Amino acid sequence: MPLPSWDCVNGACLDPGTGLGAYTSLGACNIACVAVTPSWDCSSFGCYDPGTGQGASFLIILYVIVFVLWWFHLGIAQ
Repeated sequence: MPLPSWDCVNGACLDPGTGLGAYTSLGACNIACVAVTPSWDCSSFGCYDPGTGQGASFLIILYVIVFVLWWFHLGIAQ
């Protein structure tokens, strides 16, 4: 039977059951494994998620979504 080990998968520590996980202790995995909020950096080549949660366009996209929802609400209310 393989020794317990853990991998960080989408912000959760899981034991793959193979003994080949990236972390040998659940505590170490929990410290390193944090869910990252999607964010985007955009350039003339397109937009991409840098994987850090620190993309420059996260707030811009959030503001656009809020504005569109507000505009839609006003259109329905009249």
